[in-house]
Amino acid sequence: MCVTWPGVITAATLASSDAADLALAPELLAGQTGWALGDGAYWSPRLRDDLAMQGLALLAPPRGAAAKAGGWPHWLVQTRRRIETVLSQLTERYQAKRTWARDLWHLTAQWLRKLVSHTMALRCQHSDLSSLAFAKLITA
Repeated sequence: MCVTWPGVITAATLASSDAADLALAPELLAGQTGWALGDGAYWSPRLRDDLAMQGLALLAPPRGAAAKAGGWPHWLVQTRRRIETVLSQLTERYQAKRTWARDLWHLTAQWLRKLVSHTMALRCQHSDLSSLAFAKLITA
């Protein structure tokens, strides 16, 4: 998932649970520029170099003992916490781990509803409205 600072999900890739994050990263980050923040699953010098040629700096901590040796600056830790909060909201409030469907069409539709609902609730929050005040959000 790509998440902007206020917590808006701007891109997502739906994959099977046995797919590695590192294998999906090029697809998810294609066309992005600037910098991207990932967890230890995205640490790869080769991926970092490939993305750098496209104009994207990948910030991902190394795995294992090397990760504990150096810390991230406070602002980067806060940014990572925002991403974790969005993922937690999808898991707990939207039951993301309990999404079952018999075919890809229904699975995709369920995920899109979850993502749109999260975006609308976030938009209401930033407009100082109740999370269920969709009518006021549209007329504002």
